[in-house]
Amino acid sequence: MRLCVVVPSETYLSQAGARIRYGRLRESMAAAGITLETAPLGDFKRRAALEHDAYLLSKCNDARGIMLA
Repeated sequence: MRLCVVVPSETYLSQAGARIRYGRLRESMAAAGITLETAPLGDFKRRAALEHDAYLLSKCNDARGIMLA
């Protein structure tokens, strides 16, 4: 299974909390056969870009997050 955590921006990913949180999840989920990736919300401009099995919106508090959902 491929899971993508969608975050508001590249800047958000550079924050220590996000790096630690998703780094820990990535390791434990890989042991269960789940690939965890992160991507900024701005990367999803077309529906064709949706290639993961599931998406988790993390702190995407604007209309773009609703549109992606």
